Amino acid sequence: MTSFNSVVLAGTLEADPETSSAGTSVVLRIERREKDGDGGKRTESLAVRITLLGRTAETVARFARAGSGLLVHGRLVDDGDGRKHVEANAVQFLVGTGVAAP
Repeated sequence: MTSFNSVVLAGTLEADPETSSAGTSVVLRIERREKDGDGGKRTESLAVRITLLGRTAETVARFARAGSGLLVHGRLVDDGDGRKHVEANAVQFLVGTGVAAP
């Protein structure tokens, strides 16, 4: 059986990026808004940890701040303790959501 591991997410940063010798880490907040059965609005929210390496990590650490909009392309990775995160291989800044594109 062939498998394919690809993730594309768009959302806003919960906090400023955290940089270490291992790279840069951010938490991306993804919201989904829809109408419920009674005609009211309902919001579903999910926080996803994203790790960035190399030049992508440097760019995000330099220009992104809490509230910045990002479009992330990457793959799902197992932390080894049952939790998962996304390892990004490409990031695009979403202009008009908190930060200008570099």
